[in-house]
Parts: sequence; C-alpha cells; structure tokens
Amino acid sequence: MALVRYGAHPSSASRDRFLRQVLADPERARTEWGDRWAALEAYDIDQATRPDVDAANRELVRRIGARRIAPDQLRRISVGGPPRLRSRSFCWRRLTNQAFPVVL
Repeated sequence: MALVRYGAHPSSASRDRFLRQVLADPERARTEWGDRWAALEAYDIDQATRPDVDAANRELVRRIGARRIAPDQLRRISVGGPPRLRSRSFCWRRLTNQAFPVVL
C-alpha cells in the first residue's frame, strides 16, 4: 500500500516514507548512489506523476494480492527480525539491500 500512497501524492517526503517501507537501509542506498541520488529522486517523482505508471502500480498491487491485515489478526502474529524493524513489521526476509514482508 506504500506504493499506492506514494503514487497518490508523489513528493520527496512521500518518496522517503515509501523507501523506508521497501528498503532495509535507505540511508545506505542514498550513500551508495552518492551524487546521483538527487537525479534518481527527481526521476522517481516525475514517473510517479504519470497516470499510466500509477495505473500499472495499482494493477501490480492488485495482482500480488496485497491486503491489509486486520488489527486482531496482526496482534496474533509473533514478531521476528531485529528490534529496530519490529515496530513496523511482523517478519522480514532480507534480499540484497531490500526487505520484503513475508506472510506466514
């Protein structure tokens, strides 16, 4: 849903919120991109304002079946992962420098 929220209101702030949801270490990514980070951010925001990109992202979310977990179900899921991730996730799988939620 972070992708849909970012697409609805693309800005530097909403992009940062989105990246905190999909990257395990956004600051590391920013450091690795160095001087190119600003250009990437401008490109991302420009693309996010395109209606065809927004439609494609919504279709992606629909196809992968991303659904919000009901609060009562979420409370029953035991939390895994490092303490810094526990406040906003229930389980994470690490793949390179990106983190993906794992539905148990």
